[in-house]
Amino acid sequence: MDLAILGSLGFVHKIGSDQVYSFPYVKIFLFLIFLVTGTLFLERSASAQSPEDRIYAIEVEGNQHIELQAILGKLSIKAGDPFSQEAIREQIQRMYGMGFFKEVDVSTEAKANGVLVVFRVKEKPFTVEVVFDGNDELSDDKLNEKNTVKNQVFLDMEQVKVSVENFRKLYQEKGFYHARIVPIIDMVENSQARLTFYIEEGRQAHIRTIEFEGRNVLKKKELLAFMANREYSWPWSIFSDAGILHRDELPNDVERIKEVYLNKGYLDVQVGMPRVDLDETKEWFTL
Repeated sequence: MDLAILGSLGFVHKIGSDQVYSFPYVKIFLFLIFLVTGTLFLERSASAQSPEDRIYAIEVEGNQHIELQAILGKLSIKAGDPFSQEAIREQIQRMYGMGFFKEVDVSTEAKANGVLVVFRVKEKPFTVEVVFDGNDELSDDKLNEKNTVKNQVFLDMEQVKVSVENFRKLYQEKGFYHARIVPIIDMVENSQARLTFYIEEGRQAHIRTIEFEGRNVLKKKELLAFMANREYSWPWSIFSDAGILHRDELPNDVERIKEVYLNKGYLDVQVGMPRVDLDETKEWFTL
């Protein structure tokens, strides 16, 4: 190529009497190629994980009543997925969320083909029997109507608490405000549990006084004679239900009192529902 043409393109420079060949644009062009190629290589290296950074296999140990496939079906990772501690923590929460396990641990082991992930679980006790002990005033069938813990299911302590509160309210409706209900769990075998509700019913509250506000004509005993709810009277109450509060009979007692007055000729009589007060000891009612 003619030197004059090369010089016009900037590839030849004249220094003194000598001509020096240089190729600055070629260098720049080669540098740009190297830069682009290096960037693509780094991006490809960053996006491609080595086998050691992926999950090789997932195993579950310790499950007795829950099938393996049921557990794996709750996980959001599988063999071949990228391995990360954040993903593992999420799986632990998912397994707790199933409601069957009281403990979930995990261990990892690097293998030639990736990371082996092993979940070790401890199942909640499996309820095989629910029994009651100490209940005299309320039958097993009556208590079971309020029992939220069933047989042949995993024991849920929250449901145990709900059942205890239901039993307590049921006893209070019967006047047993000092009833104590204590759940006891006995492990039988293979994580199977027998749940026993030990009950101390305590002393039953009684009606000490029944008052009739606005009563002027009829005597108190004339009204009490027709009522289902009566005052406590020792020793007669030992042999009868006198003094026991029958809440379901209160509306009927109101009608009975009205009938007594109607039979006496008081056609405009009005009788309201009674107010039931319990004293501080929770042993005596006043109506």
